[in-house]
Amino acid sequence: MKKQKLLFVLILSLFTFSLYSQEAGVEGYVTHGISGTPLEGAMMLCGPITIITGVDGFYAFSLNPGNYTLSCFYDDLCPFDTTLSLSQGEFITLNIQLFPCPEFLVNPMSVMQQVPMGEQLMDTLILSNPGVSGVDWSAELEILSFQKEFLDAQFQYPLSGTPGSAGIECDGEYFYVSNISNGMISKYGLDGTFIETLAIAGVPGIYDLAYNGTYFYGGNGNTTVFEMDFNAQALVSTISAPQNVKAIAYNENEDVFYGYSWGGDIVTFDHSGALIASSPVGLSGAVYSGFAYDNVSPGNPYLWGYGLVETDPNTLVQISSLI
Repeated sequence: MKKQKLLFVLILSLFTFSLYSQEAGVEGYVTHGISGTPLEGAMMLCGPITIITGVDGFYAFSLNPGNYTLSCFYDDLCPFDTTLSLSQGEFITLNIQLFPCPEFLVNPMSVMQQVPMGEQLMDTLILSNPGVSGVDWSAELEILSFQKEFLDAQFQYPLSGTPGSAGIECDGEYFYVSNISNGMISKYGLDGTFIETLAIAGVPGIYDLAYNGTYFYGGNGNTTVFEMDFNAQALVSTISAPQNVKAIAYNENEDVFYGYSWGGDIVTFDHSGALIASSPVGLSGAVYSGFAYDNVSPGNPYLWGYGLVETDPNTLVQISSLI
């Protein structure tokens, strides 16, 4: 008798411990979100436990205190899930409604437009949801570049006006072309459309142009470099360069200029005209008509020179380590 009594006490103790360790829970009913009909056979998951709702859609979980994810699934209705944080002795009621999933339609599924430089185009996507539930959505615009390979011709625009066009520069909005013959500056849109001719009083014909983000600079083959405001069509100031300047470029990283005239070296000078460095032209017989500073190509920075090399008058030369 004593052994049976001891066994009974042990079983009772285990039962009491089990009840104590699961003093938390959640229960409720699962119904159709539109008709309100109880959903029998809905699958419920909470932690490691899976149960199926009864005829009345009722469910109940006895749980240890802690954090849980409660999920509910039923046929083709949209699933439901939520997070629970149950403390000791906490029992909550959570009724769940399941709705038909939304039907999110996009027509067409994608659009593609090739937009000319300086222009804008409009296209339409129709987004609809004939379903009975709401939906959150987002969209992204992917910009594809159709730029040609490096050193391939990117575009070609005809020039307007009299012969004598020599240098070119861009400020991000327009192209400007200098004319050594008549001293005029031709202004073009980024699509090559001729806009107007600028006349800068006190500035003779310019061979090449450079831009520092505010003003344009150019020389006509002597030591004077002209600083010009193209918006005001005015001469701002002049710089006395350390040698004659025809080709010119501006290095925005170091705030210096590169200048060159046929038969001379490539000189680096600042806004006061002080000589900083001098470099030979590089290739034997190179005669440059224009310069451009490059701080975007792999391995930059570079200075590019355009002009005559040997018998080819249309040669691009990549020059590095000038300063």
